[in-house]
Amino acid sequence: MAKFSANQALFIRTLTDRTGLDYGVVAAWVAAEQPVGADYPVGHKDQNWLNIGLTDSRWYDVGKYFNNPVAAAINSARWLKGEWAVPGFGRAAPGIIRFSRTAGRPPAEQIRALQQSGWASSGYPNLPRLYDMYKKEGGSIAGDLLDKVTGPVGDAAGAVKDAGDALGDFFSTITSTSFWVRASKVIIGLGLVVIAILRFTGV
Repeated sequence: MAKFSANQALFIRTLTDRTGLDYGVVAAWVAAEQPVGADYPVGHKDQNWLNIGLTDSRWYDVGKYFNNPVAAAINSARWLKGEWAVPGFGRAAPGIIRFSRTAGRPPAEQIRALQQSGWASSGYPNLPRLYDMYKKEGGSIAGDLLDKVTGPVGDAAGAVKDAGDALGDFFSTITSTSFWVRASKVIIGLGLVVIAILRFTGV
């Protein structure tokens, strides 16, 4: 069985997270639209894996809105849910918006809604088979890839938070009354020691 490319896997995972749709359904949809394992969709150098703006009669110039897997998935999610009109192409049809609203429902219901959405003239007859093939991919290649992408970001964010907490503790300490009372006592004590040393040495 062919494996999704890194670009495809990241797109599928991000779109799943943004829409709440079942991972296997989204993966099956991508597999129905494009060759599994490709780095770019057929015929265009972007990450528009669902062929949004590419119809049977015309290819609209929408590639700049889908120029990397994450941006492509985010904009695809917005379009699917009816939240955004692709400039030059327009909004999703009612059938696609209805499909997006099946998020959280059983995969079979999501598949049926996608088949009936009107997005593909074929009706995606192979979608159930593709779902069975790729539904388990969510916990393997895509999950591993997302961990690699987000892991360093999470570590950096944690380090920044720790530094911020430490700085906050420092400022809280130096601005407290008790700190300056203790500091004053230490300074006075050191001054008395210096005076005593000077008198002892006769300086």
